Amino acid sequence: MAVHRIVQEALTNTLKHARATAVTVRLRYAPQAVTVTVTDDGRAASAAPGPAASPAGPTPLAGPASSGPGAGHGITGMRERVAALGGSLTAGPTGEGFTVHAVIPVAGS
Repeated sequence: MAVHRIVQEALTNTLKHARATAVTVRLRYAPQAVTVTVTDDGRAASAAPGPAASPAGPTPLAGPASSGPGAGHGITGMRERVAALGGSLTAGPTGEGFTVHAVIPVAGS
């Protein structure tokens, strides 16, 4: 469920903030962790005017898919969701776009 929500939030942020023409979602499963990387070729949030440029990340999102702790709160929500599972998340501008990268430990490993 966490992987689904991270991908969902990253794609939503891309649609709302990046003006991207392409986005890549990469999932990698290893015995110890699942790695999620979402990269777009749009403008980076730090270059965007207004709320998307704030240090806390993009403007909070809402909607039916945003329920429960860590859901629907942009980068902060993704970071909290991953941290609650013992993982890590980085997000920021990369060259001409923006990348969200999460490493989530596999339960029982």
